[in-house]
Amino acid sequence: NPEKKSSANDLNEGKNDKKLVSQDHKKKKPIHENKYHEAYLLRLLLKYGHFEISVDNPKKKDENINPAKNQDKISIAQMVIEDITHDEIEFDNREHQLIWDAFKTKFYEGSIPTEKFFLQSSESNLVREVIEITEERHTLNDWKKHSIYVTTEQDKIKLAITVALNRLKLGKIKEQINAVNEKIKSQTSSDEINVLLSHLSLLNQAKLTLAIALGRNL
Repeated sequence: NPEKKSSANDLNEGKNDKKLVSQDHKKKKPIHENKYHEAYLLRLLLKYGHFEISVDNPKKKDENINPAKNQDKISIAQMVIEDITHDEIEFDNREHQLIWDAFKTKFYEGSIPTEKFFLQSSESNLVREVIEITEERHTLNDWKKHSIYVTTEQDKIKLAITVALNRLKLGKIKEQINAVNEKIKSQTSSDEINVLLSHLSLLNQAKLTLAIALGRNL
């Protein structure tokens, strides 16, 4: 079934993305790693935003009742919007940010847009970007990579979304770490340097936490 094959590919290893990054290295051009993380997250959002998953609700926590009753059903769209809004994340790529803003607007209006909604846009650059990010090359195989056994489509999609979010956050934190290190180099005030070092320590802790969650060795 071509449709099932396409859906499976959405959640398989993004080898082509890695090849693109590798090619960029060979060309010695600046690497914007977050661009690929943004594209993959948006791809999942446009394809599975309407999909419902179960999430824990701390307010319902009660050891004496069925664990399933401690959970709520929410859409992938709601999960991602709440997560990114909470962490105040902005997209580096201008078109990605436009897609994200439009997606949120439609969500708050009561609907969850798919790629078809964006392909009808009068902005040609937006249409091109949606076509670009929904190509088959933006794929991952995260449950195998993280040695996690999943059996349902819901598990696979939830894991793929979680990993996509963590990768984007890790990329953002790396950017912040680089920026703080540059500030430290230019500072002469010991007080200001200490403040920056404290901030850097917190960023490195967050980086380590995300790296562990992603199963990476830093």
